[in-house]
Amino acid sequence: MGTQWSGMGRDLMTLKFFHQSIEQSAIVLKKYDIDLFQLILSSTPSDLDKPVNSFVGIAAIQIALVDCLKAMGIEPDGIVGHSVGELGCAYADGCFTAEETLLAAYFRGKCIQEANLPAGNSKRTKQKLNLIILCF
Repeated sequence: MGTQWSGMGRDLMTLKFFHQSIEQSAIVLKKYDIDLFQLILSSTPSDLDKPVNSFVGIAAIQIALVDCLKAMGIEPDGIVGHSVGELGCAYADGCFTAEETLLAAYFRGKCIQEANLPAGNSKRTKQKLNLIILCF
């Protein structure tokens, strides 16, 4: 998730709509034994090394940001995302519900985490990752 995401999420918790959105996401993720508030408010770098934690944290923050913008009447003319950001885009344009977005992030992270991919950028690693994503 990176310190930029958890730090930003922590700072934005003072905004009513952001906090309410995170509360709703926390309810969904609790079923999967993920404490979203702990991830955002007091996670350690090792917590965020786990793809599941990182992906759901990013997705929840993106959902909350979209909810804040919508509460202010701001609608995008277009959206672009990469990786978990594509899930945020699916939520922003109404293709996914918040729960679907979180679950897609959760299971994507879980697949990557359980695949035990070797570190690095090898061709074999990319092939395995593409296969995992296709299976997802």
